[in-house]
Amino acid sequence: SDLILSKPFENPLLSRKTFKFTVNFTSSMPNRNQIKKMVSQKLKVDESLVLVSKISTKFGGGRLIGKVNIYERKEDLKFAEPKHILIRNKIVEQERKVPRKELKKLKNKLKNARGLKKRT
Repeated sequence: SDLILSKPFENPLLSRKTFKFTVNFTSSMPNRNQIKKMVSQKLKVDESLVLVSKISTKFGGGRLIGKVNIYERKEDLKFAEPKHILIRNKIVEQERKVPRKELKKLKNKLKNARGLKKRT
């Protein structure tokens, strides 16, 4: 599969470059990680600073279009991108919340506490 990149859109405030890309493929459709590798190899940048933000296939198959952001530093990437995008691209881990049922059990247990433990 071959990768075609458009002219970059420079965004100095977010310290990133945005490219539109087209990928022509014959066998299976490349996933985000494969596209990330292809872009980082073509532009000779660190793979951790490349973030594929949008992918869509064209009708008829064999062609994929999308957007990719390339940041100057990892801190800029974490600052500019929304949390769900960072989780999707495996840059940060999703934090696990305590289930509601557990919180309610704890609350009810505290209600029944006697003596010094009694809730105010």
